[in-house]
Amino acid sequence: MAYFKTPKGVEEGNRIGYLVDKWEAEENTRFDSLTDTEKKVLVFIANEVLYHRSPSIRAITEVVGLKSSRSGVQIVEALISRGYIKRDERGELEVV
Repeated sequence: MAYFKTPKGVEEGNRIGYLVDKWEAEENTRFDSLTDTEKKVLVFIANEVLYHRSPSIRAITEVVGLKSSRSGVQIVEALISRGYIKRDERGELEVV
């Protein structure tokens, strides 16, 4: 699984902040086009992947406060189609 690698000079505790800054700077603030819920899910997935865990749909749904697992699936699928995350050959989520 490919994990997000922190560039030299970025403190380990600031990885997510660096990643969000990177997303915001790409493609004319493409990150701003995400809904608040999509942003929360993306940051949660990125945080889990940083610690070598691929979160389950149930975990994503619970942490973000969604009402159904289907909502979690739809948000994950939207993030995949927009190119923020992908699934590896084992089906685990990874940040692109």
